[in-house]
Amino acid sequence: MLTGFYGCGALDVGRELSRRMRRPLIDSDSELERRNKRDLLALLNLLPGQDPELHELRIASELAFRRDSVIVLGPLAVKLDVWPTLYIENTLTVFVDQPFDVLWRRMQDEPGCRDFLENHSEASARALWSELYPRYGQSCLRLTNPPNPPRQARVILHSFYT
Repeated sequence: MLTGFYGCGALDVGRELSRRMRRPLIDSDSELERRNKRDLLALLNLLPGQDPELHELRIASELAFRRDSVIVLGPLAVKLDVWPTLYIENTLTVFVDQPFDVLWRRMQDEPGCRDFLENHSEASARALWSELYPRYGQSCLRLTNPPNPPRQARVILHSFYT
């Protein structure tokens, strides 16, 4: 199970792990869209006043015990009260760690971060990152500032599967 802040490259690492391990890739945001037959932004707009991560919780809880897949959780999953118990104790959780300044630059070029950027200034994004960072740090493994996340995925595979 991979996680990290917006723009960290967790999905890139997940794709490489999925390919190398010959296991399906499950992106919790994409799974939420598939189950509700709407894109994430449209779905969240239908649910005004509700925390979007409550909807991810249902999916992420189901996925936590799947051993046959590589799972990428949305960036806010670590805010869930069940984070330590459900994910840290029951899965191999990998935090894809990047310094905030690197993340902020990457988010500018990532289409998937467009909605986040529309609702957050650099200061509010940095504040959220600072709030979540200690929780990400509870992960089993940390890929620190990988210059090329898929290459780092190969390191994980070499360490655990050879």
